[in-house]
Amino acid sequence: MVRYAILGSVELHDGQRRVAVGGPRQVALLAALLISANHALSADRLIDALWSDLDEAGAVKRLQVAITRLRRTLDPDGLHGEPALRTVGGGYLLAVRPGELDAEVFQ
Repeated sequence: MVRYAILGSVELHDGQRRVAVGGPRQVALLAALLISANHALSADRLIDALWSDLDEAGAVKRLQVAITRLRRTLDPDGLHGEPALRTVGGGYLLAVRPGELDAEVFQ
């Protein structure tokens, strides 16, 4: 079972194993998606939050690369059916099931 932690350090766990998400911007991308779990975030909003220091073309490319890397991290073998990280209407949505996010469990 996948578990996400945002209370404290942002972490991803697959069963009992902690999964390396990547560098600081990859972790920030995951955090942004988790804060809005199950709701779409526009590409523009993610770019503003993570790559506002770059020109538009460079920022769009970086977001696309970061999304691809995060998809591979979440489902490295492509075996889990429908992907958790989905492209939706000009943005992205991270589908989180009940019990997977520590903040939701805490509530």
